[in-house]
Amino acid sequence: MPHKKPPHNSVKVLRKNALAQCGEAQRIRKTNRWKRMSENVRDRFPLCQWPDGCEELSTSVHHIEPIARRPELAYSESNLVPLCEHHHDWCNDQEAYGHATAWKFKDWIEKMEDRYNNYFGQDDEEESS
Repeated sequence: MPHKKPPHNSVKVLRKNALAQCGEAQRIRKTNRWKRMSENVRDRFPLCQWPDGCEELSTSVHHIEPIARRPELAYSESNLVPLCEHHHDWCNDQEAYGHATAWKFKDWIEKMEDRYNNYFGQDDEEESS
């Protein structure tokens, strides 16, 4: 009688291993500071901000540049994008295979930088110079 192959969960195993390798990321995600930051981002942007469009509620906040690579950006709002579970899983799966996802959020980064500049009036200072 032939043996059945066990179910293939390699993506979840890879993602779990990648997270286990990054103790700093795990530590940051457990802090109250991160929980407040994540909640604030999702409050400001209640819908998934997937670049190709999505009408689902944002349930998590994705680090565009992963904490493992750029821990100094862990709390930087321009590095955070609210996503639904499906799109956040897609990003994590890609990163587990070693594929960067930052290219997907180029417009989001520019939008956040524009908001920052407009808020602090940096555009006004440049015009008066």
